[in-house]
Amino acid sequence: MRMFPPPESWQTTMRFTAILLFGIAAVATAEAQSEPARFGFLPMPNRLPTLLFAPDPLAGTLLRPLPRPAPPGALPEVALEVVPAVVTEPLPASEQTIEATTASADADSDSAPAAPALPGETTAALPEVVPPAEEVPQEEAPKPSASTVTVIVENIESGSGTINVAMCDKGLSREGCPYVREVPAQAGFIETEFQDIPPGTYAVVGYHDVNGNDIFDKIFGMPREPYALSNQASDKLVPTFNDAALPIKSGANAIIIRLTKLGG
Repeated sequence: MRMFPPPESWQTTMRFTAILLFGIAAVATAEAQSEPARFGFLPMPNRLPTLLFAPDPLAGTLLRPLPRPAPPGALPEVALEVVPAVVTEPLPASEQTIEATTASADADSDSAPAAPALPGETTAALPEVVPPAEEVPQEEAPKPSASTVTVIVENIESGSGTINVAMCDKGLSREGCPYVREVPAQAGFIETEFQDIPPGTYAVVGYHDVNGNDIFDKIFGMPREPYALSNQASDKLVPTFNDAALPIKSGANAIIIRLTKLGG
């Protein structure tokens, strides 16, 4: 029993198969070419429509940019109509007199009739005089009266040097203390007075210039001479303006500060 055909019959079978496949492909190609096109195209017209305007070669460039569409909600632009001015010739003097007389007669219909104007005369209406409006004086806001501040400095150990007292309104610095008093030192306490001080918030600062050199002596930023601040702010290690701030009202005020030394 043979499992495979002889070589000659095998070649014949392969040739027949190739011819059959080639015929199927040719038939399929012919059918595909004979089918109508799936996408239809409109025929090209023989005559193009006439353009309403000639294309502008500069449109869309920097010399002539394209107009931007108006944003939604914008009001449409209204073209202004230019009305030509009409120049009228002046009337003769006689006609002007008649028009002026008619106008004055219509305006004063309730009063007695005016005398007729003579030929050649022109009547002009007098301008109405409006009395000036009376100026109402404005009341100025009352200014707060100045304050007087009496400062008492306590716990002065000796009478050497001077006691310097300042009232500060912006900070605990030389620039922030515009009101300064210098009083000779004496053991116990001294009293000084500030006058014409605008009411507000102030901090009172004082120190004992023991050596009289007009300088608040410090070492490494720490005070070497006795000092005092209002509102007992000198008890703090690093006092600030807000710690020593006090309200100063109109009229008489009295503040007591007590000198202290660093380390007691």
